[in-house]
Amino acid sequence: FHLIVGMLHLFGFRLPETHKLYYLARNFTELWRRINIYWKDFMMSFVFYPVYFKVKKLGPAMSVAIATSAVFAMTWLLHSYQWFWLRGGFPVTSQDILFWGLLGALVVYGAVRELNAPPKARRATAGWSLREGLRVALTFTFFCFLWSLWSAQSVGEWIWTLGAAAVIDTKGIVLFGLAFATLTILGGRHRDAASTSRPVVRTVVPLVILLLLMAPGVDRILPRAATESVAALRSSGLNDQDADLQHRGYYEQLDVRARLTTQDQAVPGARRQDWRDLQSTGALRLRNDFMERDLLPSRQAVWNGHSFSTNRFGMRDRDYAYDKPPGTFRIALLGPSHVMGNGVGDGETFEALVEERLNRDFALPGVKRFEILNFGVDGHCLTQQLSMLEKRASRFDPDVVVMTTHERNQTATQAYVYRILIRGIPSPYPEFDQMLAVAGLEHAGDGKVPVPFESWRRAARAVGLDPRMPGAEIKARIRRIGGDVSAWTVARFARRARESGARPLLLALNAVIERPSRELPDADAIDKAELPVIDLLGAYDDQDSQTLRVASWDNHPNAAGHRVIADRLYPELSDFISREFGGT
Repeated sequence: FHLIVGMLHLFGFRLPETHKLYYLARNFTELWRRINIYWKDFMMSFVFYPVYFKVKKLGPAMSVAIATSAVFAMTWLLHSYQWFWLRGGFPVTSQDILFWGLLGALVVYGAVRELNAPPKARRATAGWSLREGLRVALTFTFFCFLWSLWSAQSVGEWIWTLGAAAVIDTKGIVLFGLAFATLTILGGRHRDAASTSRPVVRTVVPLVILLLLMAPGVDRILPRAATESVAALRSSGLNDQDADLQHRGYYEQLDVRARLTTQDQAVPGARRQDWRDLQSTGALRLRNDFMERDLLPSRQAVWNGHSFSTNRFGMRDRDYAYDKPPGTFRIALLGPSHVMGNGVGDGETFEALVEERLNRDFALPGVKRFEILNFGVDGHCLTQQLSMLEKRASRFDPDVVVMTTHERNQTATQAYVYRILIRGIPSPYPEFDQMLAVAGLEHAGDGKVPVPFESWRRAARAVGLDPRMPGAEIKARIRRIGGDVSAWTVARFARRARESGARPLLLALNAVIERPSRELPDADAIDKAELPVIDLLGAYDDQDSQTLRVASWDNHPNAAGHRVIADRLYPELSDFISREFGGT
């Protein structure tokens, strides 16, 4: 809205502003008038006045209440239609009904109250009023409360989220107090009073600041947090919230396209409807054990335009002998989708390229051939990689076992724990069961009726119901132990690899994501396990990320991306082998 009206202003069309300081509204009726002025005017002309004059014989107060209610009913329906038109989903949910219903009721109450209030003259002055400031702060606070309902995925998730308000600490009190005091100070001055600063100052100063921030080289002299913020302003990719939503959707096998809010979901070039996931090819198998999923053996398919084959052992790789041949050096490579090779053909993965180069350029006493066995599986987190090591990879007598982590490993791990709890998959590890017990998740998959909070569930059982923990609460509790699960997995991986006679190694490698972090995930646990690391989190630095992606909607590395990884991984891996085994 601001950009459209601003552009028209450049051509001489002096249109009124679209929003007017709605965060500083004194009540919900005023907020409705200020938050989207063009929409409000449209609703007044096409809904409010026609309905009002149809029912005006009922009296002013009743007519205003009915007409205002009609406005909010139409606003809700048309917002949902907008969503459907742009993103493909038509949200008619309980939280939408509650949000628009409560907001409409508050506006109706304010409108009727204004109608019945005695008229009084009031001159807009530059003075400050504590009473007005408190009204603004209270209105804003309750509006945020309503907005949290609208932003929630379900009413149950919203109720569970509100439980965090019961955790009171000094930091929370200070932050809330500062926010409330700031709103009170800003809201105490009348918004319609004449401004003490000239319009040219209010316009030019922010523009100059933005131009300075965008200037080349400025980010080198700013603090790290400011540098990251500037980089986010310069980037046109997914923001952190949408990237996390997309990542969770991928690992939880959810279609989240209709819930994303960025341009990637609304312009030509967005994900094609014929783009398939791996499970649709019949090559991915769900398991009822802790590995949870793997690749079916001896499968061949064409997946999104690329050949996809598995060998007789269920690896995305060429065929190998089960028993290690004499003079062979074996590396077992574990990892998720970008290790397996989503979006590239057979033989184009970085694993195949590095294996070829080791055999061509690297020498190790007593070794005739190098083999890198690709045990990568779409969606595998660290814990699934551990299970792959114990159930399958260790049987191939590897000399080196590589586990792959990435920036969003925590998201993948949490999604995995959620899936095994919902599916009721038993854990073979007492330590893992203990972590679930500490988080109150040992019976998370039991029950039928979703009821938040354990105290509420006990009350429900007392009256004969069969309650279960809602999905939002399960995920929130999983987040509490996500770091512990990863730390335990790293420690057990290092120990189990060494017990099998192999050298453990951690590969830190992202998909082609925007603004990747350079911080190694689970660094403390990795140091404690004395786990060597090949850090390729910056593998795509100084590269055009768009040329290394499978597609604009798919951040897996394409064939060029895998070549970049191979060029970075080969010298690091050969140096590691030289240090550990004496190669050249």
